[in-house]
Amino acid sequence: MEHTQAHSRPRASRQKQAKKHRKRRTNMSQPPWVIVGTGAIGSILGARLLQQQQSVYFVTRSEATEAHLQVTGHTQLTGPVQTVHQGTLQQLPANAVWVFPVKAWQLASALTSYQSALSQAQHIIISHNGLGAAEEALQPYQGKLIDWVTTHGGWRKEKYHTVHSGMGQNWLGMRHGEQAAPTWWPLWQQAFSSEWEPHIALRRWHKLAINCAINPLATLANSPNGELQKPHYQADIQAVCEEVSALMQQALPQHTQPVRAENLYQHVQQVIAGTAENINSMLQDVRAKRPTEVDYLNGFVHKKGRQLHVPTPVNSRLWQAILALN
Repeated sequence: MEHTQAHSRPRASRQKQAKKHRKRRTNMSQPPWVIVGTGAIGSILGARLLQQQQSVYFVTRSEATEAHLQVTGHTQLTGPVQTVHQGTLQQLPANAVWVFPVKAWQLASALTSYQSALSQAQHIIISHNGLGAAEEALQPYQGKLIDWVTTHGGWRKEKYHTVHSGMGQNWLGMRHGEQAAPTWWPLWQQAFSSEWEPHIALRRWHKLAINCAINPLATLANSPNGELQKPHYQADIQAVCEEVSALMQQALPQHTQPVRAENLYQHVQQVIAGTAENINSMLQDVRAKRPTEVDYLNGFVHKKGRQLHVPTPVNSRLWQAILALN
């Protein structure tokens, strides 16, 4: 498998490389890809793009110009990858597609850190659990914003070693404005099978409901997701789905076919069964004493419910219970 090379090149080849970069500025259909961090889902995406001989850069805190990335499981890649950090962002080609597969609470500071480079970005792809993250920091980029909803599973074994543990689906769509897929879309699809979704907001709310039901309950039980198949969890799961469904009808009035609570409940049950052995990300965060995304999950539902005068007692209780763990 061919890997892209790092930026440290002999002086003689730099002119050629600069020429290639200038060429890329006009080739909107084959952009360089800039992935923030080396988290699980970003590493999986990067590995798949590299398998298609795409130009991929990982933004890290390290000053090294390359890292040794390993992805195992459903995606396989081992080898050197190009890295940049805040001090070398100017080396990135223009018209890059930036991908932010970061935690919801990390998004605002990441956007602020890289804002000088983001002004030249072709698109900015956001992927995190929950809703309501970094809304103010995202304002300048409204026409470039793409949301990525994924159900693929992955976890970091070590700093640069990710395990792609579960196959799932991907949906991407523009958050605002133009609904057509961008010119680079075939390259993404070829690397990582996905659907272009004109109504991405509906997908995001649907995933919100699943995460609000599963993540806090399994975390409070300190157990893999399969624990939630037991009867005594069903009333809370049903209530979470009913509260999110009621909110969706208020928050997404343009959708004439609102998602019914029964449908959300059935989908939650399917996800629980399909991920029975998984330790969800919220429980991983609690065990590692990291901040969780609960403010953007059940916390978001609580705040949106107050704003729209929709009662959300079970989501509010779960939000407070997870905050108490931290």
